[in-house]
Amino acid sequence: MQHFFVTRLATIDESARHGPEFSDPSRGGYDVVRVSVRGNDLAAIDLKPIELKEFILANRDSLLANAGVDG
Repeated sequence: MQHFFVTRLATIDESARHGPEFSDPSRGGYDVVRVSVRGNDLAAIDLKPIELKEFILANRDSLLANAGVDG
């Protein structure tokens, strides 16, 4: 079972990230990628599972409204 949450990100402090995935360069990079659900940016992202992407695209106005964001 997987759980997904919608939220409005008010701030982010990338320097506060920690854990083994950040201290081991052999695990690759972990760059923050911002993707707006308002335009067509999400359509170009390979988001998994595909059903989640389809749900977000079909329900983006409701998701934004529930997160307290104007569509």
